[in-house]
Amino acid sequence: MSAEEERFSTCGSPATDMFQVSTISSSQHLCSGCSACIDIEGFLRVPINEGATVRLQVTKFFFNVFDKTYDLCALLETIKDGPRCPIAPNQNGLRACIPLDKSMTTDISASLKVTAYDSWKRQLFCIEGDAMVESECPNNVGPGSYACTH
Repeated sequence: MSAEEERFSTCGSPATDMFQVSTISSSQHLCSGCSACIDIEGFLRVPINEGATVRLQVTKFFFNVFDKTYDLCALLETIKDGPRCPIAPNQNGLRACIPLDKSMTTDISASLKVTAYDSWKRQLFCIEGDAMVESECPNNVGPGSYACTH
């Protein structure tokens, strides 16, 4: 599978998720030492306040390759002109860039799952898909590039 063949879909429940996802797009390249950016569009049913989290799980054949939980509000603050917590309901879209640790296993096709929770531990959204985790990315997306810093 190439980086261009990434496919992500919602793994949450429209009945219970607090963010009703309508579209998902992601970074074309997922590179060790860079950030993986995810854009989701949809309808936010509850506010996102300080204390919200997002968990990134990367697995290969049911083996855990990477598993880390981040502060969602802190990730949102890294996006220029992006929304800041608290975020009111009805927000149309979110962009979050999640740092991929340099110690992450690379050059594998893996399953990724991103799950976000509000400060009350209610699931905001869940997205999952398969992607190639790369060690050698094109120069324009490698460490120090715009893709890794924005």
